[in-house]
Amino acid sequence: MDTPGELLLGPNCSRLLERLRQEYDCVILDSIPVFAADDTTSLAPKLDGILFVVRSSFTSADTARSALELLHERQAKVLGLVFNRADTSSRSYEYYKYADYYQKTKS
Repeated sequence: MDTPGELLLGPNCSRLLERLRQEYDCVILDSIPVFAADDTTSLAPKLDGILFVVRSSFTSADTARSALELLHERQAKVLGLVFNRADTSSRSYEYYKYADYYQKTKS
């Protein structure tokens, strides 16, 4: 039996992706982090685009940069970046007025 990474490289994966493209307007695949295994970087070039997710206070800038460089080397099309778990109480966050877009939670 093939390993999951080998399945992503094979012709069955390409056929599945082509079938999904024909049947649906939008297909979203959630994958593991880039450095967790080679699966993500193997699958990425076969997709129409990637949304790169970075978790605040968890993913370092160097790690994110290296992961994006690896995706670029694999010819993946990165459409944008999602920055999640932002600390809205941070002083620098308020500097950019992003806090104004979110309601304050009542204690």
